[in-house]
Amino acid sequence: MTPTDHALLAAAERVPAAEQQLTAARVALRDAELARDKIAARIRELDEARTAIIARRQRGETRDDDGAVLELNRADHEGLVELLSQSEASVTAAQGSVQAASQALEMARHAFTRLEAERAEDALRQRAEELAALLAACIDELRAERGKLGGGRIAWTPSRSLMDRLVPLDLGRAW
Repeated sequence: MTPTDHALLAAAERVPAAEQQLTAARVALRDAELARDKIAARIRELDEARTAIIARRQRGETRDDDGAVLELNRADHEGLVELLSQSEASVTAAQGSVQAASQALEMARHAFTRLEAERAEDALRQRAEELAALLAACIDELRAERGKLGGGRIAWTPSRSLMDRLVPLDLGRAW
């Protein structure tokens, strides 16, 4: 196995590993968002309960435990607001992890694609060299046969399409 093959295999292995990391980061983000949303929902419930108690009291309906319930509600609310702040920080961190994992996956895919293209290019270059050697040998044989016929132009010339492809390759090349 060539060094290129080893590099290609290593790059190929990095892609699914990066996909797994991205999946894990997305799961962690989803979990953090769910936890944050649960805390936010509980805060909304406490706000609604507080609003309901105040509205009821404004209508003249009071209960002996209203003060204690409102105080407990306030204490729970304060604690949950702190938890919500921490939960938001967790969501932000998880979003950063998802972004980093997504970039790592993109880089792994790019590296793999590039190595694959380099390997294909190398194989095609080798094939072109083989074909060039065959064409050169064929042209030499055509010249030899033309020489047996008294010389002159050989019976074959490269097509315009072939020349259009070969000439740009030769530009700027020191022969």
